[in-house]
Amino acid sequence: MVYGFKEWNIVCHALECGRQTVLLRSGGIHDPSQWQADFPAEFYLMPNEYHEQMDLVTWQLEKPLREEPRWTIRSQARVKSVTHCLCLEDLDTIRDQHILKPEVLQERFKRKTEGLWIIEVEVSVLPTPWKLADLPEYGGCRSIVPLPDHRSAGSKTFLADKS
Repeated sequence: MVYGFKEWNIVCHALECGRQTVLLRSGGIHDPSQWQADFPAEFYLMPNEYHEQMDLVTWQLEKPLREEPRWTIRSQARVKSVTHCLCLEDLDTIRDQHILKPEVLQERFKRKTEGLWIIEVEVSVLPTPWKLADLPEYGGCRSIVPLPDHRSAGSKTFLADKS
């Protein structure tokens, strides 16, 4: 199975250029409660503007983001580690690995259940962006969504070929 991970467009850009190296999740309504057990080891990043708020990040691009069709996938990620952080003060150790403001982390830490999942990733930019149709199953409050066969992306990736 091939998966996509929905994330703010600005965060995807930060991951793609190496400014960010972790994904941070408290869990959306439909997200798994145990990321470590349920999280795919490899996935495509699905940049989107849903809930994106530029005033909640510490990093801004020099030029505005280019308007692309919704669900234009530019990169993929491989999980290096998954940690469940249960102490808010411990988040200080990763402050240089993400672009979210401290108050955003605090709010996410206390949102669904106490704690925050820290997913360290290695990101690779695709040679050619992959444009997906805007399907209803990509919507909603879930981070991880199944995608069509990745070979239709027309690029060589590090996602394992399951054929």
